[in-house]
Amino acid sequence: DYDEISRYLELNGDYLDSMIIFDELWEQFSQEA
Repeated sequence: DYDEISRYLELNGDYLDSMIIFDELWEQFSQEA
């Protein structure tokens, strides 16, 4: 079902974006600490 696949990708895309943002924030935090 195409609809289900696109919804699944949307959810995981958001998740991956969040992880990337978190990674960048964590690196900045580590360098300042």
